Amino acid sequence: SYAMPFPFGASFAITHDNLVTPPGTNGGGTNPLGSTVEDSLILSAAGTLAANFHTGANIKIRFGTLGVPGGRSRISGAGIDVGFLYVFHFRKGAELRIGANWEDVTSKVVVGGVSQTIAPALRIGIGARIDPTLIIAASFESIGANELSKKQALGAKVGIEKWIRITKEHSAAIRGGYLPVYSLPDTWAGGFGYLWSPQGSPRIGFDYALNGHNTDDPTAGGLGISHRMSVTYYLPNNFFRRTRLFLTAAPRVFSPNADRVRDT
Repeated sequence: SYAMPFPFGASFAITHDNLVTPPGTNGGGTNPLGSTVEDSLILSAAGTLAANFHTGANIKIRFGTLGVPGGRSRISGAGIDVGFLYVFHFRKGAELRIGANWEDVTSKVVVGGVSQTIAPALRIGIGARIDPTLIIAASFESIGANELSKKQALGAKVGIEKWIRITKEHSAAIRGGYLPVYSLPDTWAGGFGYLWSPQGSPRIGFDYALNGHNTDDPTAGGLGISHRMSVTYYLPNNFFRRTRLFLTAAPRVFSPNADRVRDT
């Protein structure tokens, strides 16, 4: 992923995802087809419409191949996501954030020449920053039915994040989550983060997450437990600021009293 903020209150990003599924791992090892290779290109834009109101959208392009008896079948598709966020500010850095994300508003995928509609998903979330080091959040989601999933799915997520300042330049975070999915067994998630903030230098962060999956969910593919790791490099705050050039006159003729102040 690459994100670019701009001074006029907008930001743009581009993300590339690559998903490779080995043969027989889809549906808990019951799929006799070959491996799946899928790539996604996501173009994102976000901006501030008012002092506390923000909105954004994604355009997703999918392409890849699916193993089928006798060869491979081509996968292609496109979709759109939209979302908004409203922030309430309180004293001592406390915040309350309310947002919504409508994923796959209009999305289709073509597999082997057959067009299928991707089920839209509506997610509503609320997050509270109790103080600069503690965040509690919850979200609720509804995934609609489509050709693959004949019934609507409902779920929720609850999470907490606590930052601990080790030294002036080093901080660590502890995260935990609980994911109740209606009609499926509940699952959980956890992880930690590390942030190095050297004085006068860009910040570097590392995050690790351990996610449990519902083994009874046919869309999870019998994943069990998955691990996610990421490294983030933060550009300095003045990266996009214009450099000012200051000139001083060296010859004495431009500064008769040699103090270079209020000279003519």
